[in-house]
Amino acid sequence: MPARYPVPRTRPRAVPARTRGPAVDFGRLRFANRRYRRYLLLGLALILVLLMILSRCQQGTPYYSAAEDYAPQAFDDLLLGQLFTVEVEQDISWRAVAAVYLAQTPPDVRGQEEDLPARLAECRALLPLEGPAEGQARDYFRAALGQPGGDAAWSQYAALSQIDRVFQGKQFPLALDANFDYADSWQQSRTFGGDRQHEGCDIMADQGTSVYAACGGVVTKKGWLTLGGWRLGVQSEDGVYYYYAHLSAYAQGLQEGDAVQKGQLLGYVGDTGYGPEGTSGQFAPHLHFGMYADSGQTAFNSYPYLKAWQALALKDTDEK
Repeated sequence: MPARYPVPRTRPRAVPARTRGPAVDFGRLRFANRRYRRYLLLGLALILVLLMILSRCQQGTPYYSAAEDYAPQAFDDLLLGQLFTVEVEQDISWRAVAAVYLAQTPPDVRGQEEDLPARLAECRALLPLEGPAEGQARDYFRAALGQPGGDAAWSQYAALSQIDRVFQGKQFPLALDANFDYADSWQQSRTFGGDRQHEGCDIMADQGTSVYAACGGVVTKKGWLTLGGWRLGVQSEDGVYYYYAHLSAYAQGLQEGDAVQKGQLLGYVGDTGYGPEGTSGQFAPHLHFGMYADSGQTAFNSYPYLKAWQALALKDTDEK
């Protein structure tokens, strides 16, 4: 018989310590996975609920937020003009009707209706004849629209406070019996001094027509500008800087730092500007009337305000 040699026993090859993975507790791992899945599902459900809430509340989102207090240009000019007309023609706060309209109309539809005046009349019909009393706006809208709709309208009403502050208590800057004409020229192209957009409203009038303060304030700018000619800037308590440009002359004695009252004579319509000091005759005589937020940093369209102030003045004259 052949010799029998002992068969060597082979040992498993040792794995270096650096390649060994951590010990895994599969029971604990399964529990952790279930917990994470549960958290994930709860998170997805929460996101879905929030999206549903936002969708339901979209119509009640203020169109004009407190962060934009001094940027009324965020409000569509056509819609704003129509709302001002409601106050002129129907003897109710434009702000109250606007609150109902904005609360009931999705943002992507606002101002786009074929018959916007009729739509605003429908909103007006939902409200009592008189507007909300001071400090009672929430109860006023709740009584008219119920609690959910009333609260949404009240939120809009509160958000529109700064635009209303700018609108109320002002006057048209020319006498109503003067010979003048104007149209909405906001953001129209201008080329002198480079390509730019018009930041105001041009009121065409005869040379030398008297220009009056639309509201009280302090004269913060007076003198020559290449674009504005002889101009005057008045900072009002409503936070708006009122800009009167292309004047032919100033009211006698008026200086920077002077306080002016609504209706006070500021100067006279002219055709100055578009050149070095003293330049005139580069365009037809007119008053460039501008309104700026943030102490003159942000222009917004003055046309809807001018039309409303003129209409209110004509209404007051007719009633007298």
